[in-house]
Amino acid sequence: MIKKTLAGICLMMVIFLVQGCQPEKNTGTIISDSMVYEPVPGHEVTVGYASLYNSGSQDVKLVGISAPENTVAKTEIHGHRMTDDGNMMMFKVDSLVLPSHEKVILKPGEYHIMLMGLKNTLVKGDSFLLTFYFSDGSSQRVSVPVISRTTSGEALTH
Repeated sequence: MIKKTLAGICLMMVIFLVQGCQPEKNTGTIISDSMVYEPVPGHEVTVGYASLYNSGSQDVKLVGISAPENTVAKTEIHGHRMTDDGNMMMFKVDSLVLPSHEKVILKPGEYHIMLMGLKNTLVKGDSFLLTFYFSDGSSQRVSVPVISRTTSGEALTH
């Protein structure tokens, strides 16, 4: 009986030690200011933005974003860069580093969320869920409002 008890205690100690060596889970990313623009009439793509603050003690990567299948066929993280001829080019990003204790803002002309293959009309005042996936295996669901596009051109060029 004593041997079984000691074996159980030893096993519990090993489990606690191993768990203590695991990387910290991303429990500290705060997602705010999320929004998606209404699509341009006749187009099946639109763009979204958000602010992500990593309050954790370790850097973490944003590795993906998804939307419900009945809303969007494909959701990707995109960025912009200048080409050699001076034009702005959009590109897919596989992951985006969120440094510890820093805010990364997904905004026009920089990193942003591309929603492609819209399956339903998104109208100002609607909202739907986006799920943000992180490199530590954690995820967060955020309710994202749909807002109207501006006429300034900023939202139209994303």
